[in-house]
Amino acid sequence: MFNPARQQTKTNQFLFHVAYPFCRKSIAKEGLIARENTYRNYPCVYAHNDLEPKNSWFPFCFDFYYVEKYMTLYDMDFWRIDTSKIDKFWFIDCALNRELKNYDLKRNFYVFCEDNIAPEAITLFRFQKEISYELIGNGAAHYRGIPSFRKFKI
Repeated sequence: MFNPARQQTKTNQFLFHVAYPFCRKSIAKEGLIARENTYRNYPCVYAHNDLEPKNSWFPFCFDFYYVEKYMTLYDMDFWRIDTSKIDKFWFIDCALNRELKNYDLKRNFYVFCEDNIAPEAITLFRFQKEISYELIGNGAAHYRGIPSFRKFKI
């Protein structure tokens, strides 16, 4: 459905869609499907136009429907959308940006697309246990750390 109030915006190459782990298999198979919900009466896919997840991201601070305990970054799936692999228009989510005006967020932090996002354009990321190890050579030692936020194998 056409919405004359929508504002098209440019985004980063990578966007993130936050989802519950119980949706993982269907998202991996079908991609991100534009659906109607309580916030929009027309189908869309929401995303964060930011490079690194934060606890202020939706649904952490707003979702009272599924949460029975305090949600953390470790409880959620983060689907990275590579916008260079799809030809879609992205729009500013004015309603959510207006709701969060007290946070110091850039104007196009919350965005949405009115089309489905194909599985080929998304990659699952999660916060996981940090990995580190030492490499010891001839007279030198090296440390390597793999960050907790990284690709997740299904």
